Amino acid sequence: MEYVKKLKPDQSSSILPFCKYMHYWYYDMAKLINGFPFYSTILLFFNEIENFNDCKLYMEDIDNKKFEKITDLVEMYDDFDKFKKESKTNENDVCDHGDTCFNTYEKYVEGCKTNNGNPFCLKLIRFREEYNEHKKDVKYCTNKLKDLTQIISDSSSPFLVSTAAMSAISVALFVSYKVITLFLIIFNAF
Repeated sequence: MEYVKKLKPDQSSSILPFCKYMHYWYYDMAKLINGFPFYSTILLFFNEIENFNDCKLYMEDIDNKKFEKITDLVEMYDDFDKFKKESKTNENDVCDHGDTCFNTYEKYVEGCKTNNGNPFCLKLIRFREEYNEHKKDVKYCTNKLKDLTQIISDSSSPFLVSTAAMSAISVALFVSYKVITLFLIIFNAF
């Protein structure tokens, strides 16, 4: 709570992540104490602390399913951080956290393939990018590096190839027409 007292209005870049974390933290604590909290109890919690006025802007009602997804996402990133350390320093190839974050990711892939624009799925897409980037630096635990299923297919590539081919053909036909026309004009002049 000491951080809340030091939160200043000019630190807008730190307010959103802080508020989202506090929102998650409150749900987590309230769920442990008396079941799943209601939106109104969170509002009371934020009203009690003076510097939480900015956080009221980012409040949302979280149901059990959404909270489970957020929890899985947080745990997946925690496991990934541990896996990154293991895979760079652990010479005995004991890297259990790689399997854990892989399984958590794969649990949500199919649901995100049909609705990949929501914030949760965007986080999963970002996680896959970070995971693939980390694969380049791995020294140990290479047997634990599984390929994460792609959520968004790279369907733009065939589109670009066909567009480029059609453009090239159009330019070639246009140039051929101009060259032939110019040749005929010159040939007919003599």
